[in-house]
Amino acid sequence: MAKKDTPNSKTAAKNQSKPTGKEKAATLAKDSKTPPLDSSKADKKKQPRVKQQPVRLPALVETVYSLATMLILAVAVVVAISAYLSGVEFFQIILRTGVSILITGILALVIAGQVSKGTVDAARLKMQEEQQRMEAERQAEAERAIAERNAERNGSDQDLSTMEFNA
Repeated sequence: MAKKDTPNSKTAAKNQSKPTGKEKAATLAKDSKTPPLDSSKADKKKQPRVKQQPVRLPALVETVYSLATMLILAVAVVVAISAYLSGVEFFQIILRTGVSILITGILALVIAGQVSKGTVDAARLKMQEEQQRMEAERQAEAERAIAERNAERNGSDQDLSTMEFNA
């Protein structure tokens, strides 16, 4: 009897006849002495991921930003309420509130910028002082090492001069 082709036998025949992508890469790697294509992906997976901590601003800068935001919102609410109570049109309320937010925001931006600049300058100055201190320590250590070597040389020279040579 003739053998009936079943879907399972067809897929099994296809799988046996065609090499997979990994097999092709392994065959190419053996032939050309280059690493297989999948090795770069495996290397990336093996590297441990370092969790980056979020950047935290100094307390002074964070406080200034928070106070500036609250001040802008408070001014906007006060202007909107006072404009509403004075009986102006809705468009006038929106316009006055928008202008007050803009002006207060610009002032807060200038103040917060000055505080941030001062913080950055202080940190930069601190780093420069630390770098100068470390450089001075390295230089002092190098001078100490040179002095020790010179002392050893002078000591060995004295030993040679005190020796008696019998001829």
